[in-house]
Amino acid sequence: MKDKNEFKGWDWEELIPLLGMEEEYARSEKAEYGDILQAEKKLLDAMGNKICGYNREHPEDADRLIGELRTFLRKVADQSGYYKPFFEGILNLEEKDVFLQMFAMFIGSMWT
Repeated sequence: MKDKNEFKGWDWEELIPLLGMEEEYARSEKAEYGDILQAEKKLLDAMGNKICGYNREHPEDADRLIGELRTFLRKVADQSGYYKPFFEGILNLEEKDVFLQMFAMFIGSMWT
């Protein structure tokens, strides 16, 4: 588990250890030059799928993950400038599944 104080809010790559996806990330980083964008898209899709289904697959642990995702997104929002209202809108979603779905949908855009 990542210490909540460790998030810098720079980009979605900070979430890789939290989601246990180091191996998938390493594979995407080793992709051939022409395939690197496809490898990143595949990784982001996998991250989104894992996040989106987390409440159903791990209901006992969903609150912890959601808390950490919110901490990360708060850091991103605070550094985002123009996109701050958008990220704060996601942060304001109270229902677990809706929050996870929206977070998963826009994970590739979460960077500053």
